[in-house]
Amino acid sequence: HDGGTKITGYVIEAQKKGSEQWIHIATVKALDYVVKNLNENEEYTFRVMAVNSAGRSDPRESRPILVKEQTVLPEFDLRGIHQKLVIARAGDNIKVEIPVLGRPKPSVTWKKDDQLLKQTQRVNVEDTA
Repeated sequence: HDGGTKITGYVIEAQKKGSEQWIHIATVKALDYVVKNLNENEEYTFRVMAVNSAGRSDPRESRPILVKEQTVLPEFDLRGIHQKLVIARAGDNIKVEIPVLGRPKPSVTWKKDDQLLKQTQRVNVEDTA
């Protein structure tokens, strides 16, 4: 309820578990906001206050939230090789770089016919990240 005056924004504050202090995070106009630079495995409570020409509303608090790393399923970034024609003669070296994205960082293994690729003078797999 806006009390009869248009809401002009929202104030977002955060409080770390064990602290009495509320920290100003942002003043926004949107109804959603992504809070950055939080410490992983820390617990936070957030509160939001609506703002209009009469001032701030009473705060509404969230329940405590434990910050965890956002997970992203692994995927290959094939933009660099998508529909790229490679012509090589027998005995030529070919280097194919395929970034693997995801969080937490994926563990990658390369196989052929369900067997791990063996590192040889002809086959070299390198993890660069």
